[in-house]
Amino acid sequence: MSDVMLGVPLVEAMAALPVTPDVTQAVTAQQGVLGEALRCCRQYERGLWPAAVFHQLGRNQISKAYSEAVGWVEHAGGLFR
Repeated sequence: MSDVMLGVPLVEAMAALPVTPDVTQAVTAQQGVLGEALRCCRQYERGLWPAAVFHQLGRNQISKAYSEAVGWVEHAGGLFR
């Protein structure tokens, strides 16, 4: 959503952020290992459980990782209020 928040195309938004090329490639083209993880996360968020797969992780591991990530974001968001 950084492109929407900044009002610029996604590629331009990613170029302005201090992220690695792997992260940019994952976000803009859903490529590489990070792209696979992002795709899994998006499927999980949509409730498309059969499509929410990442390597050899089981559904419980994916669920736990997602919950931990949401908790981290909520905590980090509180640091900036």
